[in-house]
Amino acid sequence: MDIGVSSFKISPEPGVEDRSRVWTVYDKKNDISFEVYDVALYQRFILFEHYAHQNVFKDNYVDAVLKKNKDVISHIFEYDDDHNMVFEYKDAEDLRKKVDDLWEIYSLLKKHCKHPEFSYCFCYEPELDSLEETRYKTFSFYMANERDKVERGMGIGSKAGIYNRLRQKYMRFGYKYQIPEILAEMDEDDKNLILADSYRVYFYDDAGNIVRCNTEAVASAYDEMEFANFYLFLKSEGFNVTGDAHDFTYISPAGDEYRFCYDFLEEKTQEHAQRFYYMLNGEKTYNCYDGCVSPETLEKMCGVKVKYNLIRT
Repeated sequence: MDIGVSSFKISPEPGVEDRSRVWTVYDKKNDISFEVYDVALYQRFILFEHYAHQNVFKDNYVDAVLKKNKDVISHIFEYDDDHNMVFEYKDAEDLRKKVDDLWEIYSLLKKHCKHPEFSYCFCYEPELDSLEETRYKTFSFYMANERDKVERGMGIGSKAGIYNRLRQKYMRFGYKYQIPEILAEMDEDDKNLILADSYRVYFYDDAGNIVRCNTEAVASAYDEMEFANFYLFLKSEGFNVTGDAHDFTYISPAGDEYRFCYDFLEEKTQEHAQRFYYMLNGEKTYNCYDGCVSPETLEKMCGVKVKYNLIRT
């Protein structure tokens, strides 16, 4: 029957799917059939010992539009378990292409409905060989990923805005772990932006006054700096360090030998959680939570007084 809007027709009686009432609706203007679901939500209020009941109408119109127009959509994406459109990218140029794909889909949906609603996710998936994959599995890849939702009345912003936001996250991830492939894509503006908005290593005198700031290394928080940036700190300050940001050996002024490597990760057991370690004169040492060096540990290793501070300029 007609539902009062001349371009739509609705089935006379609802069906039932997963205990929800379902109507089939036909969009005559665009020749698209889709479903509208009457979803019953229950919320328990323990304090008052009663349940609140609410009916919410949902539809799969976006899915129906994409299915009908699949031949004109250049990007073939998949949905994850939370029904997010997943766009995987392997570098900055590929990220730009995937943002173009998202914008193409959004533009298509806007032609069919004024307020399209959908969720999407961008995931960094680099091309790695077996050695890199073993080592990189310890990195927090979620830092280079983003999940967002286009909601009614909110829109999606601009294509340039989406790309720039995602590119900044991607670059921050690359700098955090000193990933050569990402560093090669980074320009001076990218680096300056990261340095200006990150925790930095500040040197202090005995009176507690700031003496200077290291020019290269960044920390994730006031008490955490990743192994890779500790390497960058040691190298930029002229300490005795050999290797690369992912596997390096440091000889301290006191003559102690330290080795840091992202392979130094013990899996979870009944006795302990998953944990990183480093080698100190051939012995395992575990005071490096989540693959990080604290300012207190750095002071002991290097004989300098430092703090990790976030001082925006």
